[in-house]
Amino acid sequence: LALREATAARDVPRRAELLWEAYRTVAEQYNVRGDEAMSIAFLERAYEQRPDHVATRLSLAHAYWAAQQQEKAAEHYQALLLEDIASAARAK
Repeated sequence: LALREATAARDVPRRAELLWEAYRTVAEQYNVRGDEAMSIAFLERAYEQRPDHVATRLSLAHAYWAAQQQEKAAEHYQALLLEDIASAARAK
């Protein structure tokens, strides 16, 4: 993670993408270990870097739900549904 953060600091145009990738990877590792709190912490960081990334937001919502944080999960699920509805309406 430190190496990716250092690389991101030097590569300003790709900073958000590099950090997003690093945070997602770390979150997945914590999830595999069963550490919900740390997984959520890194998913939140990933989401901050790429709030437009649907899979990241969905993973964060699932993690909140698994950690019994239903209100936070519901906020993300609802936002994803509204985005999907808006996208479908624009496609018509």
